[in-house]
Amino acid sequence: MINLNKINTTKRPLLDLESDLLLMGFFEGANFNLIQKKLNIDNGNQLKNAFEADAFKGEKETSMTVYGNTGFKKIHVVGLGEKKDFSLDNMRSIASNLMRFINEKKIQNVIIDSDSFGLGKNTFAQSCSEGLVLGSYVFDDYKTDKNKDVKLVDIIFSGKIDSNALKTGQVLGEAVCFSRDLGNHPANILTPTYLAKAAKQIADGN
Repeated sequence: MINLNKINTTKRPLLDLESDLLLMGFFEGANFNLIQKKLNIDNGNQLKNAFEADAFKGEKETSMTVYGNTGFKKIHVVGLGEKKDFSLDNMRSIASNLMRFINEKKIQNVIIDSDSFGLGKNTFAQSCSEGLVLGSYVFDDYKTDKNKDVKLVDIIFSGKIDSNALKTGQVLGEAVCFSRDLGNHPANILTPTYLAKAAKQIADGN
């Protein structure tokens, strides 16, 4: 099981970075050269061939994965649909699904290309980090071995993005997860006294 550990940012170009997985977004009808310019020739051509073989055009709810040659072990491209129809809810949902994908593949370090997802807009950056947190949510309070084999994933956003917007989304996502925790407790645990203690802990910043 993978739990979200840290969300960081970097302005270093993709070619200077390394990770187990690179995540990129692709809007329907976009120019593939936008991706190819960010990657070396081998990865660029490999992606282009995969695009053509799978007839991948960036439609909503589509994706594709190729093995990288340098820097990134895998490159996963997500179809974002038409740019004019792309909403905050779409971004939040995509990020949540990506976190589940990361968990399924047991990947521990990830680079997200902010520019390809349009995360230069603070509202979209916030929705993205919120979705990542929500996608990592697991309620295991009553499992005997809940901490067994738990691994942490570090996510770095590369490109133009506001770290404060990411932090806001992370806090909002954690608040939702906390509410889910409360709702998942049985009635004999979630008593008025329990809620009062939880409220006090939040007020005290614990």
